[in-house]
Amino acid sequence: MNSSTKSTSFIQFRYCKLCKISHKYKNKKHIYSLRHQQILINILSKFRKKIEDSQLILKNPVIMKLGWESDVTIWCYFCEESIQKHSTLEDCTVVCGSFIRHLALRQHIEKMNEFFWENILNKTTKLHYFIDEADSIIFKNKVEKAAQKFCEKQKQDISKNAEKIKTAALNHQLISQYHLQQKKQHQNLTTNQNSTTNQNSTTNQNPTTNQGFTNQSCATSHNFTASQNLTINQTPTFQRLEPNRQIDSLIEEAPQISTARKTSFGLTVIPKVKGGKEKGNIHTGAVPPWLQPDNTSSQTSTIGPSLHDYQAHCFC
Repeated sequence: MNSSTKSTSFIQFRYCKLCKISHKYKNKKHIYSLRHQQILINILSKFRKKIEDSQLILKNPVIMKLGWESDVTIWCYFCEESIQKHSTLEDCTVVCGSFIRHLALRQHIEKMNEFFWENILNKTTKLHYFIDEADSIIFKNKVEKAAQKFCEKQKQDISKNAEKIKTAALNHQLISQYHLQQKKQHQNLTTNQNSTTNQNSTTNQNPTTNQGFTNQSCATSHNFTASQNLTINQTPTFQRLEPNRQIDSLIEEAPQISTARKTSFGLTVIPKVKGGKEKGNIHTGAVPPWLQPDNTSSQTSTIGPSLHDYQAHCFC
């Protein structure tokens, strides 16, 4: 009993980070368990897809602007650490640059071998989970050329945008200057008009205020003749009359319409139709039907059926 207890008490246990459980170190039962194998298949398939995507970029490197997806990381199950996916240069970012660099490291290959040995995996599949160092060197050379082209193109785009901004600013400046000139011209015209009107008003005013009745009468007669001439000149050519004709003749020739109160000049009036009290309606002056007296001939003293008719109706 003591020997058996001693042999079992010193058995070492190991913690599986994939399944997150402890198992016997020497016993391989946990490694071949269904749960452990399913977790391995899922992990390796996901990691392999990411490596395949990076291998496509290995042939044709992709350059993006600085700061593009700067926080994206990838978890390496072999090295058990998170790795930055993209690498950054001075003026741009290389897509999957740091991840490709990590796959070509010797430390990654050593950890991969340990992972395969612990989980008893097929060694022929190791080629899918790392990149050769020679391929990584070729990738670096391609990245340098692609980065130069990208920077040159970016500078050209910046210069084009700067030219567009300059032209837009010049156009805006020209338009603003044109509007200012127009405003100044308008202000000058208004000031000139105001000055001319003020001069005319001062000249039209009376030179003296303490003149006699004769001067006032002359001024009124002068204004009357001026207004008469203006009205004659404002009329069309086919309606102009001789200046010697009197204003009374114009009033007599104009159409006059008589209303209920007075005779007006040039007014349109709807005449009120007169009607009898019995015929027509209230608008023509007739008495409404509910106020007219009843016809005595149509009135009858009896109301309802007679007694004989009622009895015949009830006993029929």
